[in-house]
Amino acid sequence: MSNLEGDELEAIPLMTSQLFELICSDVVNGVICLFGVAFNVVNMIVFIKQGFKDYMNISLLSLSVADTLALLSQLWTCFNIKTLVQEALSHWYAVVYLASSWPHVISIRVISLLIVFITLERYLCISLPLKIKSIITHKRTIVIIGFVYLFSILTAIPIYFACYVGPVIDNETNISTMGLVYTEDGYRIESAILSFGITAQLTSFIIVVILTIALVQKFIQTTKWRLSTSSATMHDHVTKRDKSAVKMIILISTIYIVCYTPYFLLSLAMACVKDFGATGKYQRLFNITTSLMFTADSINSAVSIFVYYKMSTKYRNVFFSLLKGFSKTRMTKS
Repeated sequence: MSNLEGDELEAIPLMTSQLFELICSDVVNGVICLFGVAFNVVNMIVFIKQGFKDYMNISLLSLSVADTLALLSQLWTCFNIKTLVQEALSHWYAVVYLASSWPHVISIRVISLLIVFITLERYLCISLPLKIKSIITHKRTIVIIGFVYLFSILTAIPIYFACYVGPVIDNETNISTMGLVYTEDGYRIESAILSFGITAQLTSFIIVVILTIALVQKFIQTTKWRLSTSSATMHDHVTKRDKSAVKMIILISTIYIVCYTPYFLLSLAMACVKDFGATGKYQRLFNITTSLMFTADSINSAVSIFVYYKMSTKYRNVFFSLLKGFSKTRMTKS
C-alpha cells in the first residue's frame, strides 16, 4: 500500500475531477433531484388524501418528507452553490460541507431509521397479526417518528461547533481566503461525530438487511401454513393483500440497501484514511466518490413513487383521482 500513498492517489487531474463532478453532481444528480422532489410531493399529497386510518401511511408520509429534504439539500448544491459561491470563495466546498452536506446527512439518517422502523413494523404484522394493533398504535408511531427526527438532528448539531467558514491561508498562493476553519477541538469533535454516524448508519443498514431476510422467510412460512389450513378463497384474498405489502417493503428495503452501499463504503474510507475528506490530501478522489454516492442516494429518494404506484391499489386510485381533478381544473381555466 505504500506506493499508493502520498501523491499517487491524488494523481487525478483537476480538470478530470471537475468534469466528472459537473456531469455526475450537477447534471445527472440535479435532474434526479428535481424530478425526485416533484415525485415526493405527489407521494405526500396521496398519503394525506388516503388518510391515516392505517398507521403505515404515517410512516410512509414521514419517509417522503425525509426524502424530499434529502433531495432539496442536494438540489441546492447542484444549482446554486457552484455558480453563486465558487467565484466568491476559492474554498467553496466549506460552504457546501456545512450548509448542504450535513443537512443531507441528517436527512439520510432519518431515512435509514425510518426504513428500519417500517420494515420491523411489517415483520411484526406477519409474525403477530393478532397483537400488532396493540403493539404498533397511531400514537406510538407518531412518537417513534418524532424521536427519529429529533435524534438525527441532535446528533449532528455538534459539527457546527467544531468548524465554521472563515479566513484560511492558501498553501499554493500564500494568500488569505475563506474556507473551512476548525475550532481548537474541532477535529476531535468531527472525528467523534463521524465515528458515531458510521456506527449508526452501519447498524441501521445491517438491521434492514436482517429484517428484510426475516420478512421474506416469515412470509413464505405463513403462506405455506395458509395453503394447508385455509380455504382457497380465503387464501387467495389474504395472500394477495399481504403479498403486496410485503413486496412493497422488500422493494423499498432492497433499493435502500443497493443505493446506500456506496455511502457506507465512503464513510468507512473516511474513518480509515486520515487524508480522505473534504479538506484532505485526497480531496479530488473524495469529490469524485461523493458525487457517485450522492447520485446513488438521490435515486433511492426519487424512485419510491414507482414502488408505491406498482404495489398499492389504494395509492393508484388516489393518484388517478388527483390526475382527474387536475385535468378538470385545467379544462375549467381554459
